[in-house]
Amino acid sequence: YAGNYLVEVYDKDAEECAIREGTCYIGYKAFSWSFVREVKLPSSVRVVCPLAFECCIGLERFFANENLEAISTSAFAGCDNLKEVNLSDNLSTIGDCAFFLCRLLEYAPLPSSLTELGSCAFYGAGLTNVHIPSGIEVIPTHCFYECKKLTSIAIDEGVSVIGPEAFERAPISSLVLPSSIKQIDIHAFYGCDKLVSITIPSSVTSIGDSAFYNCS
Repeated sequence: YAGNYLVEVYDKDAEECAIREGTCYIGYKAFSWSFVREVKLPSSVRVVCPLAFECCIGLERFFANENLEAISTSAFAGCDNLKEVNLSDNLSTIGDCAFFLCRLLEYAPLPSSLTELGSCAFYGAGLTNVHIPSGIEVIPTHCFYECKKLTSIAIDEGVSVIGPEAFERAPISSLVLPSSIKQIDIHAFYGCDKLVSITIPSSVTSIGDSAFYNCS
């Protein structure tokens, strides 16, 4: 520890770890490549820093506190066994590649407080459904790319742009877009070969190349 900053976990082979109350930041690579199986944040933690839990092979469950504000870039990237993530109702930011290639992650509901969602945030994750809250104006590039179990998508009013390759190769069968959507970028739903029904509102003024290529 350095003040309220958890710098690094001393024993990375340990399967259990208690983070002390008063910690505000889980530091850069603090748990990287450790074998901790479950993490519960004390109420004082506000930020999970970049790469904090990168490639934690044993990590299965992560429980945020009610005060967590940000999960930074690649914070949980490559956590092969991560299955469940409970996020704070005050969370505003999920950074780029935050849950990159968390292939077993099926449960990670996005809170309504979320206003920033990074590119590749859930790239290749195991999510089965996702609900994009109204505070997210842009669903960024590769956000849910190759989420091969993603069969259900709900997008709230307020979202205006679906970015390039955002849902590429997701096995969704139907989708209703809100009237706030103005732009669907290239390859947004490319290769969604189970998609047979989509409602596109009149508010959409731009559809990129191959946005729906190889959709049923």
